[in-house]
Amino acid sequence: MLLAIGFDATVNTAEVVAILPYGSSGTVKAVQYAKKVGLIIDNTRGRRTRSVIFTRSQHVVASSASAEALTERWRQEAMS
Repeated sequence: MLLAIGFDATVNTAEVVAILPYGSSGTVKAVQYAKKVGLIIDNTRGRRTRSVIFTRSQHVVASSASAEALTERWRQEAMS
């Protein structure tokens, strides 16, 4: 199943480990490290990062959609 994360982009839900709000020091450090090692996928298109998706492949996806909105989309898709 695919989860729409904004700007016509999707993530395979089978690969998602966690969806976290951006802002805690641990999440910010994880994003900075992912940028350093080339594992970041920036899907914000210059907007403020509101959530971060961690995947099984160790990639980190930055999204401008809120973590609450993404988890609600995931729940809606799972129920249909």
